[in-house]
Amino acid sequence: MTTFEKEVIEDTVNKLIQGNDYRNGVVNAINIFFLDFAIDFFKKIISAKIKEKNINLAWYKKYFIDSDTISSDDKAIFAGMNKKTITNIYGSATKKIVIDVANANFEYLT
Repeated sequence: MTTFEKEVIEDTVNKLIQGNDYRNGVVNAINIFFLDFAIDFFKKIISAKIKEKNINLAWYKKYFIDSDTISSDDKAIFAGMNKKTITNIYGSATKKIVIDVANANFEYLT
């Protein structure tokens, strides 16, 4: 079975080899990944909203930064960071570092 990612990679490589512009395919892939992320994020907000009555920073932190059900990578994104930036700044992106940076950045933002 061919995955979307594999098709994008193959198409990009073929276009590079042929000397053609490959950026449209890459931008389309980024857009699809972003929309998938955004839809999943809003589903989480709706689910959390059903459980709570008020959405505020404490609520956001509880469900998107402190929750054990959220991956460390997602915690970083929800706190306004990403793993690549964390790696560049701290020289590592272990789970502990990512979570610590996510918490620190969320506190800074609030």
